[in-house]
Amino acid sequence: MTDYDLNLIKKIIGLATSQSNTFLTANSSLITDMAGNPFVAVDGYESSFFADMVRPTVQHFNLSLNSNLDHFVILFDETIKAQSYDFSKFMFMSESLGGTMYNLTG
Repeated sequence: MTDYDLNLIKKIIGLATSQSNTFLTANSSLITDMAGNPFVAVDGYESSFFADMVRPTVQHFNLSLNSNLDHFVILFDETIKAQSYDFSKFMFMSESLGGTMYNLTG
């Protein structure tokens, strides 16, 4: 499964967040074995489930202060819940370990 697919699944509320809402359905055209025998279709197959325990991290950010094009963009390594972020937790600093600091207000 690609990162793209994983992130789209994570974006759907109530899907694949626990064993009780994670099932697999696939028809017989999914795959064949080396002899050409088709896959046995499954409908609502439940198996092991391991919850996402990996915390999202910032891949990079872009801050533009150009006249009419002001923007602040943050790219995370996975899908995040938009309602969960709190911009007041971000701090801009003039140096990597301090210097002049400014906390965003929201």
